[in-house]
Amino acid sequence: MRASEDYVLFEFRKINKALENMPHKQAEIWALLSMSRLSYIFNVATKIEALEEMSIVDDIITSCTEVILFGIEYDVEKFKGYENIIDPLITICEGIDNDGYGIDYDGEKELVDLFGIILFSEPLYEMCRMFTYLEDGKYFDKLSSMIMSTIMEDYFYDLYPDVYGDDFGRIKEVMAEINRIWADYEFVKQNPSNDEILNKIEAYKKISVIGAVI
Repeated sequence: MRASEDYVLFEFRKINKALENMPHKQAEIWALLSMSRLSYIFNVATKIEALEEMSIVDDIITSCTEVILFGIEYDVEKFKGYENIIDPLITICEGIDNDGYGIDYDGEKELVDLFGIILFSEPLYEMCRMFTYLEDGKYFDKLSSMIMSTIMEDYFYDLYPDVYGDDFGRIKEVMAEINRIWADYEFVKQNPSNDEILNKIEAYKKISVIGAVI
């Protein structure tokens, strides 16, 4: 078991329990708010020629927002199309040690490695499929994973491999993100207006959950 696992599992279970007692719309808004905080990092990735299509993240967030807040019908094919764009981006990040993909490895290898770590946690796939989870019984676990993805466990575990147990939660960026997650929970429970939610999403798109990345 990795050093951070106990702490992350504890937070995951707390979030899962909270979700079980929330109306589905509130639960999905909570997940959407977390996912909007990945926007900044993925938009940084677009500065790398091979990863320009990372800009798709904002389109996914917008489409999810339309379904959750405005009742626009979930378009299965549209979201499958997003997944088809994500697939080759994962292949690119898997290939950081190989030639090709138009990547300047001397100047960009570390940054591409970062996006590989993010992609492997599959938050984008989960966001594309979030409206199908009610049907397959994975609803609360998947939404919990989406909310927790912004803690960036794999990234910080690689950065601080000797941090153990609760000390993982004392990493400045992890602590800040945990605080945001539970602040979002309280915010959502107050039944905010759509405008309030949209304003928070736009503010979150300017946040880097791992600090400065470029």
